[in-house]
Amino acid sequence: MSFARFIAISRVWEILNFCAPGYTQRRSRDKYVVQFQGHTYMLGCGSHGKAETKDIRASDVRKMSRTLGVEECVVGRMQPSST
Repeated sequence: MSFARFIAISRVWEILNFCAPGYTQRRSRDKYVVQFQGHTYMLGCGSHGKAETKDIRASDVRKMSRTLGVEECVVGRMQPSST
C-alpha cells in the first residue's frame, strides 16, 4: 500500500495526539519544533514557511515518527483508509 504524498499539518497533529500523547510542538519562523520523551524533530513547513495551513511531505512525517520513536503507530495511521 502506498502512502499519501502530502499530509495536512492538522492531520499530523491528530496522528501525534493519538501516537505520542503529551508531545509538544511550537512554530518557529520556518519549521515546527516537535518534542516527545526527550527527542526533538524539526519539521519543515514548506517553502519559506509562510502559509499557516501547509501540507507536509509524508516522508518528513515518517522521519519525524522514527526520531520520536512512534513510527509503527504513525505509519499505520498515515495509510489511506480503504472504503
